[in-house]
Amino acid sequence: MTRIQKVKKLLHKNFDAILVSATANIIYLTGFAGFSEHEREAYLLITKTKNYIFTDGRYTEVARKIKDFKLIEISSGRKFIL
Repeated sequence: MTRIQKVKKLLHKNFDAILVSATANIIYLTGFAGFSEHEREAYLLITKTKNYIFTDGRYTEVARKIKDFKLIEISSGRKFIL
């Protein structure tokens, strides 16, 4: 069972979704270690049916390659829409 599958198993029992903001947890769940530990450069939203990674333009190229996550690019000039 993958790490994401374990999270989803917990979701089915207790929650609709989980928002992950700690860099260490993002690295653990995605396997991508390129985010800074000192800044909020990405967020994960894991629902029962979908996985999203939110990050800005600096990381979109690598974030597109993270398996099983849909990339949502965020910036101060764009509205937040799923």
